[in-house]
Amino acid sequence: GQVLQKIEDLQLWENTIVVVMSDHGMSLGEHGRAGKSNIQESDHRYWPIYPEIGHVVLMVAGGGIPPGQRLDLIVQPMDIVPTLYDLTGAKAAPPKPFDGVSFADAVLNGDTHHRDVAVSGCHIRTQGANPPRRATTPFLITNRWGYAPVGAFGHPELYDLSIDRLAENDLAADHQAEIDDLHGLFLQH
Repeated sequence: GQVLQKIEDLQLWENTIVVVMSDHGMSLGEHGRAGKSNIQESDHRYWPIYPEIGHVVLMVAGGGIPPGQRLDLIVQPMDIVPTLYDLTGAKAAPPKPFDGVSFADAVLNGDTHHRDVAVSGCHIRTQGANPPRRATTPFLITNRWGYAPVGAFGHPELYDLSIDRLAENDLAADHQAEIDDLHGLFLQH
């Protein structure tokens, strides 16, 4: 609050971009768990990065960004650096191209589309084809679907996030075509 007040006091909003975000959420009983990853020795399930972990706060303000708007965009943390370059007009010549994609046009113009897919995950070293038990596993989202290629019990899970924001009702048994499509998107990612 003090930083934002100082920006206001010095009338710097037109020349300042403020980004507020979290790196992850926390399970508070969802999916029968607490924390951000397996914290109980007795729990041998996999730990997909369900929405309560992967869907995090992201607020961007200042510069020419219209105040007070809320955009339903799929963005990933790797998109922030290229977005800041675009919003500030700065030029970059990184030794390797950015992995992220700028969403500056979306926030400046109120667009409602940025990415079709986002994948939350972490690096896991495996000795075979399957991740080790008690490992954090990826979770893919689209505007409608949430997909865990390796669900809590090792099999794919599918959720309709348009009506089930916390991924509580696994629909995988009745939606093999959607699973096949989403798995293709996951492999592409």
